[in-house]
Amino acid sequence: MEEAINRLSFSIALNLRDFSEIYQKEYRAYLQEMSFLERTLLRLERYCPKLYRFLQKQFGMERKK
Repeated sequence: MEEAINRLSFSIALNLRDFSEIYQKEYRAYLQEMSFLERTLLRLERYCPKLYRFLQKQFGMERKK
């Protein structure tokens, strides 16, 4: 039950882009389950948001609001 709650909390934090929550130790296993590309793009969005938005526009990968 605890595992399901943690996974759901991680998913919510991921959707909200709450980086301080996503990178907590308790969620490390869930991050490792993501593909290398997804983890890399997540880091890029966290540390270089302007570059990330530029790349989204260039490759047509903009998130729907």
